[in-house]
Amino acid sequence: MSEFDQLISYYDDNAWKRYFSIDLAELYRSVKGLLALREELRKRLTSDTVGNLISRSETYRAILLGGFRPDAKHPFTENSLALFYKKIFGIGISDEDLLKTITRLREGDSIEEASLDINVKVEDTPVITRLQKLQAKLELIYTSLRGVIERPESKNYNPEDPLGGVKALGEVLNAGKKLLPLYNPLSFFIMSIYSVPRFYIKEIYHELFNDKTRQVLEKYGIRVVKLLEPELTNERLREERQIIGLERNSVGSYIRGVIIDLYDLFQKEILYMFYNNIEDELNKYIDEYINKIKESVIPAQFSKIIDAVRGYSDCARDSIYDACYYYSIFYQNREDWCKGRIKKYTVCKSDLSARISGGGIDVRRYYNRKTYVAKISYTGFFACLAPQMFAGLAYIEPASEDYREFYWMCLLGWESA
Repeated sequence: MSEFDQLISYYDDNAWKRYFSIDLAELYRSVKGLLALREELRKRLTSDTVGNLISRSETYRAILLGGFRPDAKHPFTENSLALFYKKIFGIGISDEDLLKTITRLREGDSIEEASLDINVKVEDTPVITRLQKLQAKLELIYTSLRGVIERPESKNYNPEDPLGGVKALGEVLNAGKKLLPLYNPLSFFIMSIYSVPRFYIKEIYHELFNDKTRQVLEKYGIRVVKLLEPELTNERLREERQIIGLERNSVGSYIRGVIIDLYDLFQKEILYMFYNNIEDELNKYIDEYINKIKESVIPAQFSKIIDAVRGYSDCARDSIYDACYYYSIFYQNREDWCKGRIKKYTVCKSDLSARISGGGIDVRRYYNRKTYVAKISYTGFFACLAPQMFAGLAYIEPASEDYREFYWMCLLGWESA
């Protein structure tokens, strides 16, 4: 067994059973419970006017007006309860109605009188939207595992507890953090095999390609398939130099999607206002692994490859002036342009798809109404990117069914640091 085989029990049926029945299940239960709590609060708090709600329930008063003060510029104290429900859950009094309420208070109305004709506004927030998408992926996972793993039950949060929402989100964050690759070996395994050279990964995971391991992985919907291969006539070399990875639209790829959603969640700056122990987990992970990448790649040996990657892709640093597209490490479609912001390094994404030709790769870029093409070594390109691909910080996406065309993403900037 290799060092990683001893650290990560990816070949162990019981390890995966615990992963789906305990680790991932805790996230499922927490997210589903939080969204159910929000829905219950939405129904209750839109059933009457604010004035009537706060007159009959101290819980509703705390959720809608906890931390309220009659200040038009700053109607709520920092990290107040009402601000939490408004900014995180999307349930609260609109800014316009808050101003109306404040002006009435100044004229002598009580808070109940001032809000007697005010209705609660409900809208989706970035946090809620991300949790809804996360929940959809979790549902897909457990639907796919029907008959193998029992679908977890939702947690029940008390809508009469004013702090219920705060507790629910705290439990989501705790469960989510435990699933991230920096803390969970099987999550790291999933990220490491999303797309990776066969010649590289077989030296790391010695048990990956045996029949027993394949059966265990496929039992849980984790299927490793061919993504790309060089255009070589030697069958042995062609197989050895394949790019393999998780089958798309399978449990394995859904887990990766969950991990990406969690990284995005931990980058929501609004959370830092209400929770003291929140960190940017993606950039923390990158800081941890970038030194290992530096140790694995000698930039001088791959200078032509690095120059081609930089010259034939869109590369940009995370900046307030950049479009989200440029600094999203996990860009897959338009709605995800802002997912995975990188702070210290340069994200490079292929502008046009690359095409495998013989033992090389034609990388292309469209610029100034012209398409430019450069040919680079297939093996050199993937040898350069392999350590990043293993860490989940670079990847390819097939763009054709003949295993010859693909898009890529990787990080630069570490090689000159």
